Amino acid sequence: TRQASMAAAVMAVMNTQKKRTREREQQKEHDVWGYNPFKDIHLSGSGSPVNQLAAVGGAVAATAKDATGAAAAVGGAVAATAKDATDTVTSTATDATAQVADQAKKILFKYQASVANVYDSEVCQVAIAFIILANFMANAMDKQVNVYGEYQSQFHAMEITFTVVFAIELAVNMYCHWMTAFLNDKWNWFDFLIVVISLLSLATPNLPGISILRLLRAFRTFRLFKRLKSMRQIIMAIDKSIPGVANAFSIMFLIMSIYAILGVELFGNGVVEFECNQAYFDNYSQSMLTLMQVLTGDSWAECIARPCITA
Repeated sequence: TRQASMAAAVMAVMNTQKKRTREREQQKEHDVWGYNPFKDIHLSGSGSPVNQLAAVGGAVAATAKDATGAAAAVGGAVAATAKDATDTVTSTATDATAQVADQAKKILFKYQASVANVYDSEVCQVAIAFIILANFMANAMDKQVNVYGEYQSQFHAMEITFTVVFAIELAVNMYCHWMTAFLNDKWNWFDFLIVVISLLSLATPNLPGISILRLLRAFRTFRLFKRLKSMRQIIMAIDKSIPGVANAFSIMFLIMSIYAILGVELFGNGVVEFECNQAYFDNYSQSMLTLMQVLTGDSWAECIARPCITA
């Protein structure tokens, strides 16, 4: 009996060891392949086969949902990582471009203040004014002694020289006052237009209509008004007086129109016979022209006033 009891105890211990061994092997399989959703489902026992199959389907659906959620999370993480990398690259490129632009600007405009001090000095501005005046005198001489083209090559060389000098002067001005100060000055716009027209007339002499543009080169003399302070003040005063002068001209035009109408009524239609058989007051336009002649003092006494008085 004692031997049987010992044999039963040994068998129980062996069975326990085998059970633990199987559990360890199942645990290793679980660690390798992951969670088994079917391990808790027992097809044997109570319950209908339909319910058991439904449980299996629910477990499968839950597993698929978890896998989909995990895949979506991984995809979102990858997209976020890619976006962060793109933003980082873009920000780095932008910063590098800004740094390069700043370095280039510092190198390019390193001497801007020094050049501006020289260019804006009174001596430099007076020298530029003398060059403009010399160009004006050259243009006047061209129209005086070179009417038939006897000295065409000499005056053309002078024109090229003055155009190059003015182009260099404009480039220096742009360098010294770039960009807001240069663009806010209307005289700089005028200089730019004149220099561009001069360069265009030299580069394309056979361009249709270029002869009309060449006429604008005569206005280069107006650049003196920018260089000489006293002349610039006169131009600014005239500019500010234009509104008031325009009002005065408007009043004068209305008064002349009234008297032109009266002139047609009183002296038109052959009422007064003027010398040279001229029609001075036959209609409104002729009457206005006659009044303009009276204003200028051009033979108004003999040809206009005397016949009207002695009629």
